[in-house]
Amino acid sequence: MALAEVAVAQAKAGQRAAAKQTFERARQTAQQVADAYWRAKALTEIAVAQAKAGQRAAAKQTFERALQIAQMTKDAFQRVTILSAIATKQAEAGQFDWALQTAQAIKGTYWRTKTLQAIAELRAGAKRRARTRHPRWNLIDAYSPDEVAYARTLSQADAGHLDQALQSAQEIVDAFFRASALAVVASGQAKAGQVRQARDTVAEALQAAQKIKSPRTRALALAHIAAVQAEAGQIDQALQTAKQLVSDPAEYARALLDIAAVLLGVSEEEDE
Repeated sequence: MALAEVAVAQAKAGQRAAAKQTFERARQTAQQVADAYWRAKALTEIAVAQAKAGQRAAAKQTFERALQIAQMTKDAFQRVTILSAIATKQAEAGQFDWALQTAQAIKGTYWRTKTLQAIAELRAGAKRRARTRHPRWNLIDAYSPDEVAYARTLSQADAGHLDQALQSAQEIVDAFFRASALAVVASGQAKAGQVRQARDTVAEALQAAQKIKSPRTRALALAHIAAVQAEAGQIDQALQTAKQLVSDPAEYARALLDIAAVLLGVSEEEDE
């Protein structure tokens, strides 16, 4: 039995101190893994186990370490896949807001979209389970209208049905989901050669992003939008959007790198 599984068993048996020590041993063992990809993967599994054992603060710290190591992964494909795995595991641990932030940091439309869809499904499943446990919630739909429209937008855009995807995105009220969905559609339009439509859509996304209250979440959305503006040939506008991120160095750097990649003609598919 792996150390993390032993720790979970100890926690369930009420041996909290012993479980904490076992988790720490598991973390130390994982840190000795030479390859960054497998080290991040091991830490992610430990974080999930810590969350299951009720050690949410420790799980958060382990997830943070896994994310730091994931960004050190040199192979681009391994980097996006491990970030996708971390975001999905964060959602499985019930940390949905953080999972969304991790997913938005994934460079590559395919993996970012796939991960966001997985998070949406996990969140809906959590709501359904909560409704089952609490009969008084039966009048509450497991899916909010925004979640339904967001998931539909991603699926339609992924299938190349951009007009339908745009209509679905425009149904969304929540500022973050609306901005993210519109940015995905705009990216698809730009890649399909629909430059004018992409610029109109990204302008809508920018308006929605400005209404996001959380500075961190707004920064994630703006970094995504800056990259899409660059894809649509709006380099000056992309740089202006990126300037709004100077207080968030990580997202500012990501936005500038995405803009540079467009200028150099490096596609996300090549990075994947």
